[in-house]
Amino acid sequence: MTDARLPERWLNDRRIVRLTDGAFRTFTTSLLWSVANRTDGVIDTDDLDLVLGASSRHVPELVAAGLYAPHGSVYVIADFAATQTSRDELLLLENNRRQQREKKARQRARKAETASPGTSPGTGSPGTAPRDNAGQDRQDRQDRQALVGPQDVQSPGSRARTRTTIDCDWPEVTPPGAGLR
Repeated sequence: MTDARLPERWLNDRRIVRLTDGAFRTFTTSLLWSVANRTDGVIDTDDLDLVLGASSRHVPELVAAGLYAPHGSVYVIADFAATQTSRDELLLLENNRRQQREKKARQRARKAETASPGTSPGTGSPGTAPRDNAGQDRQDRQDRQALVGPQDVQSPGSRARTRTTIDCDWPEVTPPGAGLR
């Protein structure tokens, strides 16, 4: 993913501060478009009318402000090289990320190949997986029923309603904004 930067110093740059709203919008959106399309700041006036929020009618104002420089039939955004990531740098970053992804994939594949028999990829080591204790649960239920007296036995199909309380020592949570006045 690429991103365009608007340096903080542009907040006080007279070239930008003095722009009309339309010219400022054209400048910023053309900057975004140039980064996204990896043109290294080169803008063709035919392309400019395709950029959302930009208009070729603001080009003379941008040239007069020194933010666009005419270069044959195209314009070059001033300070692009100093403030934005170039196409070559973006390609380098993408290649580095791809190489890192491939390296991690190879490491995971090697780790899966050397895993001990009986384990599948993505599972923990033997002995860490939860065991099936359905039989134990059934035995616990039978033990509890044996402790219940005949007056507590419910007819089949009826649902028992029990209330369980859990005693814990959790700290009391204060709702957000509760002490602010």
